[in-house]
Amino acid sequence: EVIATSIINPSSDIAHGFTATEIRTTDNKRIHGLLLSDGDPAIIKNMGGVTQLVPAEMIKSKRRMKRSLMLSGDQLGLTAQDVADIVTYMNKN
Repeated sequence: EVIATSIINPSSDIAHGFTATEIRTTDNKRIHGLLLSDGDPAIIKNMGGVTQLVPAEMIKSKRRMKRSLMLSGDQLGLTAQDVADIVTYMNKN
């Protein structure tokens, strides 16, 4: 049940260490990802695997996001059968 819920609604229970952060830059760009370092520069890694260094003077705001960076099963185009197949596979291993 936990696996299925995580696939269908990934924001329902975000694992420790995977809380997303949004950095808004002084030129109004938004960067979403995992904050690896809150220093100067801030280091953030997006879900595409790209790590960005953002100098403190370029940060307008920084906030923790309430949603997961992981796409839901629906957004990924998974059917109910796909989710069931993944859960079955995960339970075997």
